[in-house]
Amino acid sequence: MDGLDDQGSAIGTLVSLREDSGVDFRIVATGWSEDPRVVELLGLGPEQRIRLDRLELDELVEVVRRLGLLGPPGLIHDIVRQAGGSPGLAVTLTMACHGGNVREVVTGAILQRHVRTVLRDLPIDDAKAEIALAAIAVGGDSGMRLDDVAAAIDMPSLELRRLLKDIEAGGVIRPRARGNVSVQPEQLRAVLVAANFWGAYPVPVRPFFDIAPDQRASLTTLIHAAAKGGEPSELRPLVTTTEDAQVFEAYAWLGPDNCRWVLHAHPEFLITVAHAALHYIPAEALPLLVAAAQGDERQLHSTPEHPMRIISDWCRRAQPGEGDALRRRETTVTAALQYLRETGDVGTAVHAIVQVLTIEFEAGHQDPGQGRTYTLERGVLTADEIDAMASLWTRCLESIRGWEDLPWRILLDTARNAASMPPFGDEHRRAETLAAARRLRDAMARDLFDLGSGHPGVAYEARELAYEHDGWPPESPQEQLYGLLFGDPFRENFREREAEVAKKLGALAEEWSRGGPEGPLDELSRLTAASEDVRHRGMDRRLSLRIYPCRAVASRAACAFLKAIRPLASCSRARWFSAFFDQRTSRARLRFSQEWQASTTQRRARQPGVRSLSSISSPRLRMCAVSPCPASSSRLWALS
Repeated sequence: MDGLDDQGSAIGTLVSLREDSGVDFRIVATGWSEDPRVVELLGLGPEQRIRLDRLELDELVEVVRRLGLLGPPGLIHDIVRQAGGSPGLAVTLTMACHGGNVREVVTGAILQRHVRTVLRDLPIDDAKAEIALAAIAVGGDSGMRLDDVAAAIDMPSLELRRLLKDIEAGGVIRPRARGNVSVQPEQLRAVLVAANFWGAYPVPVRPFFDIAPDQRASLTTLIHAAAKGGEPSELRPLVTTTEDAQVFEAYAWLGPDNCRWVLHAHPEFLITVAHAALHYIPAEALPLLVAAAQGDERQLHSTPEHPMRIISDWCRRAQPGEGDALRRRETTVTAALQYLRETGDVGTAVHAIVQVLTIEFEAGHQDPGQGRTYTLERGVLTADEIDAMASLWTRCLESIRGWEDLPWRILLDTARNAASMPPFGDEHRRAETLAAARRLRDAMARDLFDLGSGHPGVAYEARELAYEHDGWPPESPQEQLYGLLFGDPFRENFREREAEVAKKLGALAEEWSRGGPEGPLDELSRLTAASEDVRHRGMDRRLSLRIYPCRAVASRAACAFLKAIRPLASCSRARWFSAFFDQRTSRARLRFSQEWQASTTQRRARQPGVRSLSSISSPRLRMCAVSPCPASSSRLWALS
């Protein structure tokens, strides 16, 4: 109630006025709790008393948005959590934002004034109440034991409990487990600590931190308080008392100096504080992240904590058209090239470089309420930014030129994705951006073609990537042979070229069968190695060979190769060729493998049931017919 004696007197006066004047009007009395004396004075029945429960976060978000504040989501998130379920406080904070007082809302100054007003309206000593609340707030969400707080602030325990009983009506005190009490909401705890411990007349917070039951929760509140009112010198020693990663992450977000201290004093928390470090000191954090990625073979799409994934997400989150997208990419390239000069690890350096050679923008945020909705924003850079990325690519290209064992697969995939465009956006702007993306992809494809001179796989894949081939040299015989054996059939109109491809493959098989086996074996070994250099990682274990379009041609080629290698009578070479044709013959591959296994070159007896397996047409049925634990596991290669 707004001062029980004063409000009771006012209500009594209104009741007398209504009775004496005969004027019919309603009296509405509001308060934090229901007082029986006011109920009796007004003669209120149960149906006339309305209790307003605290609103859920999503409901508070709706209140804020109906008042016309639609964003940013971070500001709405701060408002609804400061409101602590109170719609009136949410309205107050929202209207303050409309009035231009956003800074006071974010720092908690308005929340602090609101709480002080509530405390003054309660029948308590508001100065003692604020000191007690600040002491309890140090305990964080887990709260504090009242007896410990009473001893720390030199107040009798009974007096503190009586004080808190009155404060509880204001909605800022919550009971916790094991008899603890805490201050709510979280933002209020930070404001109270900052104002009463680190204000104009600082008070040491260490004695209160030492009596906190949960020091991790206490440190979280102290760090949030430092963000509201400036970091005190005593905070860092308190942070060193824990090894909790979340505490160090929150501490790093206080500023660049905090990030530097964490990175140097506790390098084991690099991944934990990486986002804060990239926000404040990207030039110092990026070399550490690149070095941390060395030897990390985890897939980026399923490992958000991978150092390269963190770099990639940071680059993609920059809004297009504001300059930050290019700055982040340039900083990353500088760090990657510095790492390359210092270590000579070209694989890791290129892996870092390709994270920035993307035209995509992708960011997201959770709903400011309960956080059950995630909004994803996707797009691409502007045409000017894409054109500017060509200079970044040139800079990277000159740095990696001359290095051996380049990760061709990653470089080719990067060029392939350079023109990936989401299927939405303004049509005119989309056309400009697509044209710029294709120019970038053509430039990257031609540069990779020149860089991989003499590598048939790189030459073939780079040529396939380019949209325009003006000025390109003609295909070399090695490139043509690679394309015939390892080319992707889905890149072309396969049905129309079926007869042509079948004819070429058959002629190649006949040609190789007329000569000695060593030449074809060496040729296939070189091309297979070239294919493994450039094909996607998921294809490494299965040679990505072109499917034979015609079983008749496949059978003829198989016979030709059998004839070619029969003089060797080598089990290892027979097994190698079986693996080769296992990928080339698609649906006919099982039957062909069985024929191969039955040949005299392996000098092995036919397995029982091979003929019955050969008659089964369904691959699933064929697999079901194979025993999971055969007596001779060495023969499974022919049926895999």
